[in-house]
Amino acid sequence: SNRRFPALDFRPGKDNDALQFSREQHFYVSNCIIDTSEIPQGSLDEACGITHGASAEFDHCLFRGAGKLVLIGSGDKKFAEVEKGKTVVFKDCWFDHFGRRGPEIQSGMNVLMDHCLISNWGSPDFFDVRAFGVWVHEGAYLNIKYSAFIQSMKPTLWLWIKDHANHIGQAIKDGGIGALFKRRTYASGYKRAPMRQATNAHVRMTMTEAASPCTIVSRMANLFLITRQHGMRPIF
Repeated sequence: SNRRFPALDFRPGKDNDALQFSREQHFYVSNCIIDTSEIPQGSLDEACGITHGASAEFDHCLFRGAGKLVLIGSGDKKFAEVEKGKTVVFKDCWFDHFGRRGPEIQSGMNVLMDHCLISNWGSPDFFDVRAFGVWVHEGAYLNIKYSAFIQSMKPTLWLWIKDHANHIGQAIKDGGIGALFKRRTYASGYKRAPMRQATNAHVRMTMTEAASPCTIVSRMANLFLITRQHGMRPIF
């Protein structure tokens, strides 16, 4: 069934996700601010999770304030069949000030990001183990167009060391000892915008690197105008 949430007011549930979309249903969320920065990070897993066969569409939404912002696909083998091929769409959305997962895509799910802004991942306020903007896992698909990545965060020396150490460890876990001989293994998480885990992780980018940040930011500013016009309020 389709569910429309013009204004949401949830708190972390049993899976410690502020917003948990699941049960093989389709959800539509528009003109909302998902800001979990006031929730103690130790009690929060993701700000938003779309898993267990769910699909969703987000229109003019702002996601911010979490160590792990948006997870698409659980990565759990027992849900692989119901998650594979499901689609999540983000249109005119802004992912800002978070640690990682803006979003992270796995389990063979499909994601379209259209006119989106991804900014300031690896924020010291929300850094947990490593930083990255968008991550696409093996078998997953990302089509990102007319979007922009803007990074103004500069890690402290300690965060730089922690970020690199954990990315190297993750690379070895995913690709074995051979990962130590790949240049991307040593890339800073603060420069990891759309990243592929493997050659069969699919990323298609259209006018994304060349998109004007000023144009995207002005479009994102419409989010706040629409929110006020329609009497919406932040989710958290």
